Amino acid sequence: MLVICLSISACRRSKSPSYDSEWLAPLAYANLTVNNLLPDSISFVNPDHTIDIRYHQNLYHKTVNELLKLPDTGISSTMALKDMTLSDNTIVHTLSLGQICEQGGVAGATVIANHGSMLAIPAISTTNANSTTVDLGSLFKSAQILEGEMEIDLTNNFPVDLQDFVFQLNNKSDNSLVAQDTFKLIKSNGGKVVHSISLAGKKVEGLMVGTVLNLYSPGSGSTQVLIDTAKASVFKISIRNLKVSSITAIFPNRKLIDFNYGFNFKLNDAQLKNIEFDTAFIDFSAYSTFPENLKLDLVFPQTSKNASLYNLPFTVSKGNYPFETKSTANIDWSGYKLDLTGPDKMQTNYLTIHVSASADSTGIPVTITSNDYIKFTLKFKQLSIKKGDGYFGQQKFVIEKKEPQFNLFKRITAGKFYLGSLKTSLMVENSIGASAQITFDKLEFYKNDTQKLTGSIFSKPFSIGRGIYFPNAPVRSVFDITEANSNITSIIQSMPTGYHVKATATTNPNGNVYNFGDFFYGNSYIKADLNVQMPVQLIAQGLQLADTIKYDFPHLDQGRKVKEVLLRITAENAFPVEAKVNIYVLGSDKKPIDSFFTTTTYIAAGAYNTSNPAYCNPTKSILEQFANVDELVRLKQGYYIVINAWINTKKGNGTFYDTYFLDVKIAADVLYETKL
Repeated sequence: MLVICLSISACRRSKSPSYDSEWLAPLAYANLTVNNLLPDSISFVNPDHTIDIRYHQNLYHKTVNELLKLPDTGISSTMALKDMTLSDNTIVHTLSLGQICEQGGVAGATVIANHGSMLAIPAISTTNANSTTVDLGSLFKSAQILEGEMEIDLTNNFPVDLQDFVFQLNNKSDNSLVAQDTFKLIKSNGGKVVHSISLAGKKVEGLMVGTVLNLYSPGSGSTQVLIDTAKASVFKISIRNLKVSSITAIFPNRKLIDFNYGFNFKLNDAQLKNIEFDTAFIDFSAYSTFPENLKLDLVFPQTSKNASLYNLPFTVSKGNYPFETKSTANIDWSGYKLDLTGPDKMQTNYLTIHVSASADSTGIPVTITSNDYIKFTLKFKQLSIKKGDGYFGQQKFVIEKKEPQFNLFKRITAGKFYLGSLKTSLMVENSIGASAQITFDKLEFYKNDTQKLTGSIFSKPFSIGRGIYFPNAPVRSVFDITEANSNITSIIQSMPTGYHVKATATTNPNGNVYNFGDFFYGNSYIKADLNVQMPVQLIAQGLQLADTIKYDFPHLDQGRKVKEVLLRITAENAFPVEAKVNIYVLGSDKKPIDSFFTTTTYIAAGAYNTSNPAYCNPTKSILEQFANVDELVRLKQGYYIVINAWINTKKGNGTFYDTYFLDVKIAADVLYETKL
């Protein structure tokens, strides 16, 4: 570390009868160790005081949430009146034998007269035998039907067959025809016939009249049967699957909307069966022109938290077409588990949403038309996975890093050296429960030009193992870059200032071999690192080291005239190498102003200690240089001092220890003219 001391001490010595001198000691002080040659972040001191360079650079680090890229996504569904299914309704009506016989003339009267007796029933024919009110008022007051059906279920409990049974249904208010049908034959004693009539395009009122227009029975022939005039045949009139274009009704508390909505999460190529969210939120909005408040129930049947399904009861405010209302809710989905296999348990990434709604009736009839609608939107946001399983997919991603500041050689600006030993590797860690492979596409180092790493490392992809399930931990794969498989040594010796690495990784390169058995946690990751390790053991030729320190020339006695300045540098060198040194003064813009020495100066090497090479006996060197008044002015303008050192090591003596140091003290002896 370099430390500047700016204290001034003064003493005077006589150089001649007409001059006085003043020592400014020290102007600057520097303590230079190996740490000044290497950034602290990459140097590592071993127990024997040797030093390793350990350079580590992360090239790529992505978690599961970044790889799957769960988007803020949403779904929307609009339901108009035509999409609503009204409740089915069934009306039961009976028609007794006595009621038919009342319209059957003499034959009918004979049957009535023999109630309770055995009788061969004669043939009976009647028209307009009976009318009954069909009341659908609980369903609606009136409706224009888009689709739907009326089902007539007729059971003949008479002891005789019925033929040519004609039934008609009319709206009560205007007698307009709704439906008419003919039953050709209905067998006696429980015979049953069911007919279905389409109501599409019909206007149907809540009150209708059903009439038997024609009925004929061939009687029992010569067979006597027991006469029971109270015995009745049964009519069941059912209205089913109604969808309407307009309706006026008092809407009861019944379901108007009841449907399941399927939604697929877009998860790149992943096909997941289960997800548990760490954080997740849903913005839910409902827009309505429906003239009644709606009581809505939003259910996610495939989600659970603490064994409970998510269920949102919600009120949608009434609207009035064309004006819609908006009702909103924010759903906290954090901690919920999602079963993404669908209702049939055979799918992936599939979520079912169940929506049901009923009117919150005021008891007053209201009208809705095909223009009215209810719209739902759900926006999923801030989705963060806690864990999941399924098939992670064959996802490709690029590992790339461009590093213009390769600080391994930050303070070494010139010369060349030869490495004693070098270990370089690319390390990939994978804690995702899916196998992968990596292919190295590019590894370039550059200084003044680009040098490409070449060799067998680029010839084939490398396999990466699956992470450990529990507790989740990474599997580490290390790919050594050596002299045997590349030209890495010559590249590092060129002291590159930057590099560019690029690789392509693919998960599950062999497909779904684990049959949806991949797993992951939210903090599971894939990362890649570049590692360089080598001892500070150099055989150097003209290796240039540089460092810059802050500098502030002290104030001089302004009342006296300076003759000249003697600059003195005292150096104690405990490095076992000779150093060629040059010191420059820089301005505030770090551009050279002047030099402390007009020529290159040498500092003698420390005495190498063969018995204990970690401790070198320091050698003291004193360097002096005179500066005239003009040079002094330039020195006083300085802000920084830059020290350049060139070293040459000897073979077999290139190990550097953290105990080595070079102390440099800079002092000035100012010579003033004596006032007479």
